[in-house]
Amino acid sequence: MFLANGIALYLAGVILPEISIPQTIESFAVTAAALTLINLLIKPLVRLALGPILLLTLGLGSVLVNAVTLLLLDVLLPTITIDGLGNLLAAALIVGVSNLVLSLTARFI
Repeated sequence: MFLANGIALYLAGVILPEISIPQTIESFAVTAAALTLINLLIKPLVRLALGPILLLTLGLGSVLVNAVTLLLLDVLLPTITIDGLGNLLAAALIVGVSNLVLSLTARFI
């Protein structure tokens, strides 16, 4: 999960220039670890709170859940900055899709 979050953050930083992600290995590892902890500890609570939205949108609300976790990462860590709501939603979509692809790939390996 740590590696998948790291790859997802890297892809979001490369694709969206308005997202500032640390370039040093140590800072990037801390950022990926923080996102992993947020996904493990806080994301289930956000999914529970946004359960009706997830049900009504047939799972497409998971982009909103990913956006909330990335917003929390932006608030907690001063090394990462995400400018604007559109960039936040685009980054959430990139992180969600890359995590989905990596988790499906890991099942076949």
